[in-house]
Amino acid sequence: MNAHNQPSFMDIHTLKALCAHMDLGSCTPLPEICLAGSPERSQSRMAVETKKGIFVLERFSLNQGPRKNRIADLLFHLEALSVPHILPPLRDDRGRALIKKNAAFFQFTPYIKGKELPRPEYTRDGWRGEAFADFIRILLEKGPMIPVHAQAFNILAYIRELMQILKIRETRLHDRLHPLSEKIETRLAPLLEAVPLTLSHGDLHPVNAIFGEKELLYLIDWEFFGPKPDIHDTANLLGCLGSEDPMALQGPFVRDLLKKLRASGHISPAGWQALAPMVAAIRFCWLSEWLRKQDAEMIDLECDYLELLVSHEDALSGLWLSLQGEL
Repeated sequence: MNAHNQPSFMDIHTLKALCAHMDLGSCTPLPEICLAGSPERSQSRMAVETKKGIFVLERFSLNQGPRKNRIADLLFHLEALSVPHILPPLRDDRGRALIKKNAAFFQFTPYIKGKELPRPEYTRDGWRGEAFADFIRILLEKGPMIPVHAQAFNILAYIRELMQILKIRETRLHDRLHPLSEKIETRLAPLLEAVPLTLSHGDLHPVNAIFGEKELLYLIDWEFFGPKPDIHDTANLLGCLGSEDPMALQGPFVRDLLKKLRASGHISPAGWQALAPMVAAIRFCWLSEWLRKQDAEMIDLECDYLELLVSHEDALSGLWLSLQGEL
């Protein structure tokens, strides 16, 4: 992004007012800096340099405000409980993370320069799997200490609703996916009844992480946090690894992740049994994203991936459960 396509909310008068509100002193926009995480989590965003360092300044709509406040409160709670890899936003002198100005909300978060994720080579890094296992373990351990007033996410209800929409609007796609959704529900429904709900990141995968040379620094994009089955974050992570490279589903990242998680004892036996079908189930959330973007290529690729996951479910489940035994 250069000065000519700089978002209008980043005019110097707005910047000065926002930085003054947070006692950051003088500020300079840095549109040339590429930012980690999804740009779709805000209306617009940009790095800014201040007397106290570089920060990411984001703009949210008024409708986004309540959810962004809940995310900020969660991050403050997690930080207070010494959960690692948490990057909370700044707070003003009244303890507020969001600044209301020009019919929008604004938020400052420290900018962290991480190492670029080597894709798809990162899927073969065992140390990344161990780092994610440590984070999942601690979140499962500390999650019950944090009050989360939200309805639990029901992945099977989500799939049913999506399939009903496809039946009306995308008949051919519905017909291709229907046998897959039926197999997933048959396998997963009885298992989920025994899986406890826990606080989950909700969108845990390496693109939502900031890495150092050989360490996990921070996890970002908590937009989908909430109570979910205890295996949810692990399943989403595996699904994303396999979408980069299906061979990653049996590679070092996955092996070291699962072995370390199993050793922690924080995931229920039913959660482990639900892992393979849960990986496939969560891919319907990604399919919905490609449908929203009308990305025909990614829709087709996602369907291919779903067919692979469902057809190889028994083999994947056997492999992953055997890895858990290698303690």
